Amino acid sequence: MKRIFSFLLALCTVLSALCFPTVAEAATLLGDGTEKSPYLITCAADFATAKTLIESLATPGYKMEDGSVTTTVGDYFFAANTYFRLQPEQGTSITVPASTDALLLDRKVTVGEGIMAFSWTKARFAGVLDGNGVTVRMEGVTEDFPADTPLGLLFDYLGGGTCYDENGEATVYTAVVKNLTVDVGTVNNDITKAGQFGVIAGSVTGETELTNVAVRAQITNTDTGSANHNVGGLIGKHSGGALKLEDCSFEGQITTTGTNATVGGLIGTSSASQSLTFTGDCLVDATLQGIGAAGGFLGTSSGKHTITLEQNATVRGSVTATADAGGFIGASDQPVTLLVSSAANYAAISATAGGNAGGIVGNLSHIGSAEGPALTLTVQSCYNGGVISGGTNNGSLIGNVASEAAVLSVSGVILTASTDLEVVAASATAVTPTNVVKLAADDFQVLEGARIRLSRDDETQNGLRFDIAAKDAVDKLVAGGFSDLKMGSLMAKAENVTGAFTAEALDAAEQKYSKVDAAYTETFLNADGTYAAALRNFAPEQYSTKYACVGYITVTLGTAAVTVYTAYGPNNTRSMEEVAQGVLGDPNPGFDYSAYRTVLEAFAAGAPAAQE
Repeated sequence: MKRIFSFLLALCTVLSALCFPTVAEAATLLGDGTEKSPYLITCAADFATAKTLIESLATPGYKMEDGSVTTTVGDYFFAANTYFRLQPEQGTSITVPASTDALLLDRKVTVGEGIMAFSWTKARFAGVLDGNGVTVRMEGVTEDFPADTPLGLLFDYLGGGTCYDENGEATVYTAVVKNLTVDVGTVNNDITKAGQFGVIAGSVTGETELTNVAVRAQITNTDTGSANHNVGGLIGKHSGGALKLEDCSFEGQITTTGTNATVGGLIGTSSASQSLTFTGDCLVDATLQGIGAAGGFLGTSSGKHTITLEQNATVRGSVTATADAGGFIGASDQPVTLLVSSAANYAAISATAGGNAGGIVGNLSHIGSAEGPALTLTVQSCYNGGVISGGTNNGSLIGNVASEAAVLSVSGVILTASTDLEVVAASATAVTPTNVVKLAADDFQVLEGARIRLSRDDETQNGLRFDIAAKDAVDKLVAGGFSDLKMGSLMAKAENVTGAFTAEALDAAEQKYSKVDAAYTETFLNADGTYAAALRNFAPEQYSTKYACVGYITVTLGTAAVTVYTAYGPNNTRSMEEVAQGVLGDPNPGFDYSAYRTVLEAFAAGAPAAQE
């Protein structure tokens, strides 16, 4: 028997020295487990006590109902409707030592009069865990996890449901995890049989809500068998009950080796018949690699349900798979209703030959039946800026739609990077997208080179200037109905631009940059359709420093703000020294710089020699 609250025992070793033997020795916790007075987990002894307490809080469910599935044999929940809150005595973080022994716990649970070893498929945590803004840090889970059942670093099984007592009275339980960050470091899984792995939960069955939950991890999954594995940054598999993720995120990496491993940045796979909702600022910024299928949010959907992505759902990084790869969902083989709005994919999406790749979904393969459409897909107010490649069927939004019974609606979409692709590739149903704007690379670009910005009266206004051509992009966006535009530039030292040149990437790297934006008006652009970006007031030691520039346009799509950047290359990098030397060496510079010659010569001389 593995873990319900798997990090609890591990935390005992790191925090035991900090706790006074008061509450823990009495085998109780502060609080009474209610919403107003939750059980407080403050130190090592409290974690050990909480583990025992959770095991004792088993709620018998004489009939447990999850959607269409009703079972009657010995089902129960752990800590149903019981509240726990992390409240460490020392700051807002907890560090778990580098040990996996404490993560593999066998236990028995007291139910009624007897003690029984129980099947994991019939018990799960159905309470409320409030992380209270605490970050749980694991120093590196580097040992392998042999598993043929769900495996999670917090919970193996998570979820509520409807519980009927002997009189037929129903009680609905919802499992909740909120306000928690888990910083794992590295995790290595060695799975030989079918299994599911997620940092928050291996499996979710029953009504569950995750709110403001963030995971940072580097996960490696090694498949040494032939069974299918499901690996998610937060949840391995969603197999029943309505599941809602709000303001949740995963950052890091998931890589897999072997024969069959489905990967999702948030959830590996969903086979439930109930709704799956991603709402708020859900974000995946990661490198994801699946064997079979991979998706930025969800690897595969094999349930007859409704999936909703809304309110600024965002994927960055890369998603690759040997079969189906999607910016948000890798593949679905069931009659799914998919509603996508205010979502943006910036990640590169790649499938191997014979596979399918799409900016939203890689493959919708269900053929359907006489009962109705195989799928209903609505995409509105969305953006794809990721390069789509590799697959036999590649689509800017959808790689492949196999069904002739599909109902598709696509509107309010902006596409870059994959403008040569169909919006929906290989669709058996004709799709007539409305209000779709495709921006080519030369529609929006930083012009080659740079100029010196000079002032006669104030040398602090001297600087380096780049010009950004934006007229074609603006004309297309305005014609497409996107009139709420903000435009501007990013400028930074070229040495700081080691990856993507975006504000988000520079923020993540804690690099300094200059950002200027303004609302677009018809008079914003120069007569030639450009606008300028400039850095001013250079110190002499900065004359030889190379600076880089990109332009951006921020567009409001529904409830999301999507930022489109110009491509970045060596032609968008210059120093004051280089530009001044070019001007002084040009016999026909196009303007009379004689009044500024002394200033230009100073720039052209570069950084002054270091003083002894």
